[in-house]
Amino acid sequence: MPQEVLNIIYSVISIIATGIASLIVAKVSQWLNAKIKDKKLAEAMTQILSIAENCVKEVFQTFVDSLKKEGKFDKEKQQEAFDKCKEKIKSQLSNTLVQFITDNFGSVDSYIGSLIESTIYNLK
Repeated sequence: MPQEVLNIIYSVISIIATGIASLIVAKVSQWLNAKIKDKKLAEAMTQILSIAENCVKEVFQTFVDSLKKEGKFDKEKQQEAFDKCKEKIKSQLSNTLVQFITDNFGSVDSYIGSLIESTIYNLK
């Protein structure tokens, strides 16, 4: 085979190999990015849920339980406990977690309210 034909064949093979390699790199990058995002999501959710659960337990132990024993836990005190818990959770969330909640769930207050209610339900 003449050298020119071999050069053309090598060029075509190089172009095809480069295209395949680029496609593989792009697919691997997409896969890694998906895994990293899922990992970050899992870590953020774990932190948020842990903070919520700890705050609900704390407010229950230090505020609600004593009022229930005294027979003074009414709707007004229930709202007060809810508000105390919400403020405790918000004070413990980092700016990164607040931004995560905003980006993924919208209103921080609404999301924290839902977390409090679901945590109370789960602890009963």
